[in-house]
Amino acid sequence: MTSTVTANMNVCAKKTKVTALLNDSGEIELSFETDCANVKKYIEGFDKISPDDVTTLTNSAIMDPKRREHCSATCLVPSAIVHAAWLELGMLSKTRTQSVGSVNITFEKD
Repeated sequence: MTSTVTANMNVCAKKTKVTALLNDSGEIELSFETDCANVKKYIEGFDKISPDDVTTLTNSAIMDPKRREHCSATCLVPSAIVHAAWLELGMLSKTRTQSVGSVNITFEKD
């Protein structure tokens, strides 16, 4: 079974779909669909992570500064990877996430 989430970056009008699959070795295989050139650089050669990469962000491949240099600090793709992996690991309820539909950030008017 796989778990898929989509990061909709409305500010820059880009979208990235992240799919996670827990393999028999306990690694999480990743696949991506994106229309963002910066995200394409971020995900280059990034096809597997360990559960540690999503449970402890210190020294996580997802947050590696060298990899992150291609994305802005506000890019939602790293968070989307964590969410997809948590779903795949059973750390987030698929039923609950499907019922709420999305997580979002709202820009408030001052």
